[in-house]
Amino acid sequence: GVDEAARLLAGRGVQHYMVEIGGEVTAQGQSPRGGDWKIGINVPREDAGMQDIQTAVPLHDQALATSGNYRNFYEVDGAKYSHTISPFTGFPERSTLLSASVFAPDCMTADAYATAFMAMGLEKAFALASRLPDIEGYFLFNQEDGTLGVRYTEGLRPLFEKEEEKR
Repeated sequence: GVDEAARLLAGRGVQHYMVEIGGEVTAQGQSPRGGDWKIGINVPREDAGMQDIQTAVPLHDQALATSGNYRNFYEVDGAKYSHTISPFTGFPERSTLLSASVFAPDCMTADAYATAFMAMGLEKAFALASRLPDIEGYFLFNQEDGTLGVRYTEGLRPLFEKEEEKR
């Protein structure tokens, strides 16, 4: 996948690249515009298009993977059930967590944690992401009042504080 393509490029001496396959992305060096690569994290709504971006984040010499339940779900009697199966119950997960985006050294790690975080739910996922070295998490969730909530680990704080200052 993404990590193998990145290894191939690096092995051929390519210093600046971005590889994306199925929502998993890794970036090294600088974008053609100069500076970090900018990667969009989608708005977590079932009717959102791929161009509907919640936020764009810089990615430099790391990987990013997002897992979510807002596109892959089924509905029974008006209740939505995620495609994520809880390893504890064996049933589809019902959670307020809509998406988990994970920054990691490689895509395999980022994707594994993003999927695990979706199965864990917001509080447990946030607690674990906050303790893991080389892992940062960006979580989008439904708040009690129906609005979209955003939570991210401490290592991402400078990034999002800088973005908020621009607004």
